[in-house]
Amino acid sequence: MTMKLNEIQDRYTDRAIQFSSQFLLKPKDAIEYLKDCITNGFKLDGVEGFLITENGAYQPSQEDSNDIVEYDCTHQEFTELTKSFIADRSQMNILFDVAITEE
Repeated sequence: MTMKLNEIQDRYTDRAIQFSSQFLLKPKDAIEYLKDCITNGFKLDGVEGFLITENGAYQPSQEDSNDIVEYDCTHQEFTELTKSFIADRSQMNILFDVAITEE
């Protein structure tokens, strides 16, 4: 049985920081959330990285973000690249907003 996107998000609410329309997750949780979404038939559009500043603010970071339109590959390849992209930043003080599309 596949889950709806909001049902998957509900499973991560206690791990996410939500403000405005952003649903920010630590790298490990972002990868897990991404896997759950893909398993349930959703597609990844990209991720947006937010650095956490010394005073606790969230600063969008273009170099820590990606978008499928910037890549010449399949959705499956992009998903694998993105998991590695996030994992490579796991030691940084960063959160990710994972952009998912319903198929």
